[in-house]
Amino acid sequence: MALIPGSSRAGMTILGARAFGLTRPAAARLSFFMAIPITLAAIVFEVVVMLGSPIDEAWSQMGVAAVLACASAFVTIHFFLRMLQSMGMTVFVVYRVLLGLLLFALFGWSG
Repeated sequence: MALIPGSSRAGMTILGARAFGLTRPAAARLSFFMAIPITLAAIVFEVVVMLGSPIDEAWSQMGVAAVLACASAFVTIHFFLRMLQSMGMTVFVVYRVLLGLLLFALFGWSG
């Protein structure tokens, strides 16, 4: 749950890092590195839960899926950092504002 509804963990950590003078790529790298411990903890938790489950899990399929998800995440992070160096965060700000206005128009101001 976000402290400020509609905000993301990555967006808030990048904003905070930028406020302390980090460059855009350094702030994004910091945000990604900060996600590693909680992501690993979530993985360990889920594996422990699955080990206690009476259901026979398809471990090889889950292993392949985990490796592919990790590889695609690294590729995405690589291209995101390259894009951040050239374009900055403005494209994301514009996207979020336009999406917010569209959702307000579709679903009304009162919800």
